[in-house]
Amino acid sequence: MKNYDLLVQKIIKVDSKELIDEITIDFLNKVNSVKNRKAMVRCMLRGSRTNYAILKYFARFTANINQYFKDYSQDLNQALIDEYNILQKDDKLTNIDERMRNIRFICELLKFDIYPMTHFLEILKKYIFNLFIIIG
Repeated sequence: MKNYDLLVQKIIKVDSKELIDEITIDFLNKVNSVKNRKAMVRCMLRGSRTNYAILKYFARFTANINQYFKDYSQDLNQALIDEYNILQKDDKLTNIDERMRNIRFICELLKFDIYPMTHFLEILKKYIFNLFIIIG
């Protein structure tokens, strides 16, 4: 568990593609387990709430892990969908930072073809519909 905690500390401070690739290799070689993959999903969801730049590295990590373990990306996608649905039920003027983080993370995963396009199009449809209600 000590190695996992060190990787978590590294991943929340990552700032380059090379470093995230090294972290991915360390994760796969040293601490890979179903339990740690699920914990990493939770770590990425509760990661920095205002540092949107880190999301591209989280997406790259996910893309790397996804090559070997499809369950990781499926768990992350489901968690993002659940988070999106919860945020949509809240008042539209609250949790703006969390909403932005959620949709940006989804978009980063979409770049790596990890997030399902059908779910993204549903989200886009809801945002367009809400925009017309506000304008209308």
